[in-house]
Amino acid sequence: REYGFGHKRVRKGLRNETGSSCTGGRGTCCIRKRHVQRPLFVEGRLSNFFYRMTALRKMLGVKFNIELLWLPDEMFSQKGRHFRIVAGEPIPMAELQEQGSLHEQTEYIRKKTYFLKNRLADGNNGR
Repeated sequence: REYGFGHKRVRKGLRNETGSSCTGGRGTCCIRKRHVQRPLFVEGRLSNFFYRMTALRKMLGVKFNIELLWLPDEMFSQKGRHFRIVAGEPIPMAELQEQGSLHEQTEYIRKKTYFLKNRLADGNNGR
């Protein structure tokens, strides 16, 4: 089964189109492998249950995102609703490397992704 951005799910995690394995989180894996990052913002709101599960997990100190187990259910409960997606410009690897550590690079991508929300507010559909 193929997933977007040239990755395929296999038995031991994700592999990129060259066949090298990607371990760890999706974003940090691609940063380590020096893949081009393209921020993608999806407009929408999940159910209150989903957000309560997130708060409970954080309160208990659990690092595994338990709430992601309910993500398929959340997706199907949104049936018939419309949402918008905005894709940002690719982030060159040189720009990421200026940010410093892997954690700082991940935060930089996160900030650029949430900045795309402003394009929705301006009426630009990201085209």
